[in-house]
Amino acid sequence: SLGPVEMVVIQKQNDIWSNKTFTDTQAFIKSIIQQDHIDPLLIETLSWLNGSAIDSNTANAFINPSSPYYNSTTGFLYRQFTTPLVSSKGAFLISISLSIDPNSPEAMNVLKSMKSIASSTFDSNYEFGFDGQTANMSSLINSTYNLFPLMILFVIVVIYIFIAIMFKAIILPARLIATIGLTLSFIYG
Repeated sequence: SLGPVEMVVIQKQNDIWSNKTFTDTQAFIKSIIQQDHIDPLLIETLSWLNGSAIDSNTANAFINPSSPYYNSTTGFLYRQFTTPLVSSKGAFLISISLSIDPNSPEAMNVLKSMKSIASSTFDSNYEFGFDGQTANMSSLINSTYNLFPLMILFVIVVIYIFIAIMFKAIILPARLIATIGLTLSFIYG
């Protein structure tokens, strides 16, 4: 495992401990397991509530009435201590380890498909986001490509101002930029 992709899921209506949340999270995990480069044994889920973390499968066993652990002493104590806290924001952390280089194009494609699966699995009652080396690199690349036109515009304006001050002219820098721009457009298409 070179670097996990971490997904945080927050339910907007402060009911992160509902059975629906656990069911949706399990459906997401079952869907992403079918992807290449994801080892099902390296997926880890945690449930957070007020700074406390517990394995999601254990938490589900304690709050699900059909579970054999629901009526256990630990399950009863767990529900007693978490019931007053259910109104506060909780979250799921899903850590997914990839078997490939986290900065590779394949990892970016896996992340893209995970985002697509998450969008189709979790409805509008959830907010989710991705973190980790792959997610950060993907965001950096997307931001760079989104800002590229502004960078070009900034360079053109700076060159225009510099040449206008240097030659004390207004039309000459525009003609120079147009000539260079036309030449570059012929070269790059």
